[in-house]
Amino acid sequence: MPNRWETTKTIGQCLTEYLKRYEGMDFSDILTDFIKSPEGDISAYSLYKTPERSETEFQDGSRQITEYYNLFARRPTQEDDVRIENNASLDEFSEWIEEKELEEDYPELPEGMTALEIGISDSASITSQEDTSAIYQVTIKLTYLKER
Repeated sequence: MPNRWETTKTIGQCLTEYLKRYEGMDFSDILTDFIKSPEGDISAYSLYKTPERSETEFQDGSRQITEYYNLFARRPTQEDDVRIENNASLDEFSEWIEEKELEEDYPELPEGMTALEIGISDSASITSQEDTSAIYQVTIKLTYLKER
């Protein structure tokens, strides 16, 4: 008997697949709720679902739901030009998300759910600093319709 988690994707998994389309960063190994320790100049990425959520229920029983996901990026920060590049690449990522919103190019969600909006809720900022790396955070806002 198949495990139901193997057959039904979560919204977070759908968002992760969507982010892998961005060519400006290597999201091929993006993790869920865990970020790797630094290994030299290698960057690591992780997607965390936040507890913040808003919901509007319609008369037909369908709901419009807004959820927030934090994208964490562990990046090397030994030199100033590297830190400047980190900020620039995260700004470019935010612009990519904005472009996708304008194009109405949204993540493909599980059956019965339709993405309505994607955007950046909080711009990139450092949340943790170590000797040779820092963790940057960008908050992604996803609004979708969940049919009854």
